[in-house]
Amino acid sequence: MKIIIKLRDIDKNLPFLRVLYQLTDNDKKILLSNSSSDEEIFIYKIVEEISKKLILSKKTPIPSYVSVPLSRNKIQTLEKSCEHFLNFKSKIVSPKVIIKYKQAIDYLYVYFTQKIDITSIDVKGANDFRLFLLEVPLRWKSQPLLKGKNIKMLIDKKSTLLNSLPKQEIRTTDEVVVKCKTIFDYFRDNTFVEANPFMNMRKMNKSSSRKWREFSDTELKKVLSYMVLHKQIEEYNFMKFGLYTGLRRGEILNIKIKNIDLEKTLIDIYGTKNDNAKRIMVIHKDLVSTLEEQIKDKSEQDYLFFNYQDLVFKYRDEKIGKLINDIIKYATNDECKNEINIHSLRKNFSQTLFFSNQFTDLQLKTLVGHSTSSDTTDSHYLRGKRDYKLLKSKMDNVDFSHYFI
Repeated sequence: MKIIIKLRDIDKNLPFLRVLYQLTDNDKKILLSNSSSDEEIFIYKIVEEISKKLILSKKTPIPSYVSVPLSRNKIQTLEKSCEHFLNFKSKIVSPKVIIKYKQAIDYLYVYFTQKIDITSIDVKGANDFRLFLLEVPLRWKSQPLLKGKNIKMLIDKKSTLLNSLPKQEIRTTDEVVVKCKTIFDYFRDNTFVEANPFMNMRKMNKSSSRKWREFSDTELKKVLSYMVLHKQIEEYNFMKFGLYTGLRRGEILNIKIKNIDLEKTLIDIYGTKNDNAKRIMVIHKDLVSTLEEQIKDKSEQDYLFFNYQDLVFKYRDEKIGKLINDIIKYATNDECKNEINIHSLRKNFSQTLFFSNQFTDLQLKTLVGHSTSSDTTDSHYLRGKRDYKLLKSKMDNVDFSHYFI
């Protein structure tokens, strides 16, 4: 309706516009609302193109407010749409999340090609895309056998070249599909497509939501002893830091020297999904010497952990996560590889705090980093304010020594 109104304003003498406008104007169900900036741009482009056609057909001068592009694509390509999506998302999410979206988009390009009209991607196409993902070899881009090969063509032709290569995990396919669902939600919201073909896809891996358990005292002692024996000092400090703070892997790896205030014994913690998400963590007295060791000879902009140049860039979290989890696996003789990992440290942290009987429920949620939006006291009275001196004194009373030799 907005498009029709704008076209009518350009040329009120077009009979079909008067008829269409009259029909929609009489439909009481249609409500005009303020347009978002993206919607305005979309409407403008449509009106611009239609106006060009109308003006050329009537051979009349082009109004000053209509700019006619020299050339334009006739379809909404996948490449153009994804660039639009990434441009928008990069303004509201962290670079690490953008990397995940780019990985999903790479798969879309491989299967559908960049130049495909996104309106031609239907539910069947989305399902076929998921089947394709299930056949993609693990780490296929770095496989020497597949260098320079068209992976989609190899899968379509059931090439024997793929027989010796292990397939990606189902949860990887689920993760890509979830990202594609978000991408096509954006396309739908911006009226690039009428419906999201990925909308009704459900996770295939039911175990992907499994809960990692905590370390037993014996298991954690094995891991820490293994690190000491093999002189893995930074890995040891990382594990100790995770145990004493309960922070998520990404949160720990986001910490820079400038975020640490040893005088106040506080650390500014930034989220992994949104750079603006911030909370504060108190430093246990037994962790101060570890932090001093990690801070030594580093600048304000350096990371607290694993500041090596080959790890500061793309996939840093994943590389370090694999490094630490492999050590956990080796140290425990691979006995519990599907039960414990880095995230297990959060379980140990939260359990140790709970059984110390030092903290209220609200204080526990604050230290563990869980949402307190449903807490009436916090939402109506405290309004997010915290007594960090009190939290610090209580935290220092928590005993973690039983996890060490």
